[in-house]
Amino acid sequence: MTFRTVSSVAGAAAVVGVLALAPPAQAADLTAPTTPQGLRVTGTTDSTVSLAWNASSDASGRVTYRVYVSGTWRSNAAETSHSQGGLSPDTSYTFVVRAVDRYGNVSRASNAVTASTAAGGGGVPGTPVNLRVTAVDYDSINVAWDAAAGPPVAYYLVYRNGLWVNSSYGTTGSADYLSAGTTHTIQVRARGTDNSLSEPATITATTQADAGPPTVPANLRIVTDSFGRPSGLTWDASTDDRGVSNYWLSADGSEAFGGGLGVSFYSLTDEYCTVFSGQTYTFTVRARDLSGNLSAAGTPLTVSVP
Repeated sequence: MTFRTVSSVAGAAAVVGVLALAPPAQAADLTAPTTPQGLRVTGTTDSTVSLAWNASSDASGRVTYRVYVSGTWRSNAAETSHSQGGLSPDTSYTFVVRAVDRYGNVSRASNAVTASTAAGGGGVPGTPVNLRVTAVDYDSINVAWDAAAGPPVAYYLVYRNGLWVNSSYGTTGSADYLSAGTTHTIQVRARGTDNSLSEPATITATTQADAGPPTVPANLRIVTDSFGRPSGLTWDASTDDRGVSNYWLSADGSEAFGGGLGVSFYSLTDEYCTVFSGQTYTFTVRARDLSGNLSAAGTPLTVSVP
């Protein structure tokens, strides 16, 4: 009996001791920081607005800030100044700041300030001036222009018949891969640093016309090797105002070879397999120029292929 009584008292004392050691429960912090005061604009560029304000206070001892741009929470700040980026040039924005403590309590909004970004770094450039043709070829038109006035220009775009074909960081450009003797509308537009596009400068130009097909290849003949044996065919070169691209050799009316000046029988029989050894063919040759024009066929030559 005595033992059990002593144990019960000791146990009760132990429980009381544990309870006495437990810290008292703390009430949750529901109080917001003080409102930031004195919000002001300290600088602007074409894409940023810099702000500063007086510090808020809070019982928790730690405060950060939320920056709102025209009603939208855009950034967080740990200090009492902030540079808000990502803004458009020549645009007005309204800013407020709220303080936040470590428990997430948010203060009332500071005084509102309004600021406009600068226009110098953006805006639509002027139209390029004095657009002119500097050279034409059978397949290209070269142009030049004077720099666009107004806001800064990142680069220029060259269009042909309404389609973009080239870009230039200077004041010259070209439209290439054109057909001879064709007329085209060339336009140039300035691209601003804010990605805007100027109105186009426009000019019309015509590529150099091709005078016609090449001259007829003449003197189609057999050539021999060093032992006097027939080894292939050749002919005299054609001429053309733009230039000869290649020759088409036909055997009995079917194309047997397309290429340069002359061909060996070995190539015709073993590489291209367009004729057969021991057979007789009537060959003709035509010239093709860089515009795709074909000459008339030269004088036929009948040959027994060795």
